[in-house]
Amino acid sequence: PAPAEPAEAAPAAEAAPVAEAEELKVAMSQLSELGDESVRAVRAVHEAFPKRDIQVQRSAQPLKEIEAGNVRLAVAGADEFFELVGDGPCQHQLRGPIVVPVGVIEYRMGHLVTKFGNLAGSIADLKKIGVGPENATSHHTAQLMLTSMGLTDSIELMTNDDIDAMFQQLDNDELDAIFLMVPPNHAKLTSIMNPGRYRLLALGEWKEGNNMVRFPFLRLAQIPANTYE
Repeated sequence: PAPAEPAEAAPAAEAAPVAEAEELKVAMSQLSELGDESVRAVRAVHEAFPKRDIQVQRSAQPLKEIEAGNVRLAVAGADEFFELVGDGPCQHQLRGPIVVPVGVIEYRMGHLVTKFGNLAGSIADLKKIGVGPENATSHHTAQLMLTSMGLTDSIELMTNDDIDAMFQQLDNDELDAIFLMVPPNHAKLTSIMNPGRYRLLALGEWKEGNNMVRFPFLRLAQIPANTYE
């Protein structure tokens, strides 16, 4: 066989200019921003994409920002992956394949807050409940719970984008209680609860009937005693 010709050294290609790293947007709710979730989320994203600039985008429905193509990542509650469907025994369905959960940052718990002077013993004794921004996790979860417990006709859910203003409404007796889905020791809620003007109402009704079967992603849990004292 003929010997192979020696390869000639090709001139080095001119180095292409380094493109500026694309900004990475992360959608999260106002309550996530006001708590530790935002810090944990940004830290986790930065560890995964150390060379990307990270921008937090506030949204009441973070998953819809992904579906709309506005962001690549979102901090969302488990409830946001489900929607009410009809009146059957299983009233939820998983959202389409566009969004996929990739990790757990923290566990949110339902906080039903009322004033110390309110004599209500359960959620069934309430008439008006503040739930934060419209269609956000607290509002959506409250809708699921009231539907399952058959209380949608007797309790009105009041939305408000301003958490401080909502607690002012509670102080003024414009609301009977406030429902928030946040992790225990949430920074904003802790700063409000610490003065001792409010107390938590138990949601014991959730363990009755088949609520936990119909909505398995809403599990019964207990907020540790003295968390906000």
